[in-house]
Amino acid sequence: MTKYYLADLLRKISLTIGGANKAKISIFSLAEEFGVSAPTISKALSNSNEVSDTLRRQIRDRADELGFKPTLPRRKNFNLCVVLDRESYSRFRLTGYQEAVFEGVYQFCDEKEVEFSLYTQTTERLESVNLIRELHLRTADGAILVGSSEGRAYFDQLISNRFPFCCIFDGPAEHVISVDNFTVGRLAFDHLFDMGHRKIAIARQNAKRNQ
Repeated sequence: MTKYYLADLLRKISLTIGGANKAKISIFSLAEEFGVSAPTISKALSNSNEVSDTLRRQIRDRADELGFKPTLPRRKNFNLCVVLDRESYSRFRLTGYQEAVFEGVYQFCDEKEVEFSLYTQTTERLESVNLIRELHLRTADGAILVGSSEGRAYFDQLISNRFPFCCIFDGPAEHVISVDNFTVGRLAFDHLFDMGHRKIAIARQNAKRNQ
């Protein structure tokens, strides 16, 4: 009899040391910890705006701390949303570089079978709306911001909610895709120099005048 009791005791000690008795982390255990429902945890981890910013951040931080990465339902296609920041209510018109950006994004989405969506508003409007909510309404998984400038308030929304995004030319440094003007200029100069040209001029557009 003693042999069996000893074996059972050793098994329990082994399980405790090995961590086998450690509670499994799940949406349900997180729900119990936060005193909310499992669907609320799921929505928070899905970055849904149906959960308050504070609670959503707490739940996501706790899940990261525990190393918990739930298997969330995946849609058939991802959606990439271009957000166009317009400075005024003037008639909608794209500049040459904006047209090129849109064409490039559309071509990428077409090749990768990714859904393409567009959200355009004036700067004033973008600064006042819940941008995360607007992107969720379009089922966007990521955003490309065009026409934005560093310092826009909506960047705080995107960063605090961990929403994937990048900016063309201007925005938070770690999220910007831009052109290396120095290297481009050097390549152009070297090309002309190698062709034997020595008097090289630069032609550029006049800076936009202040109204």
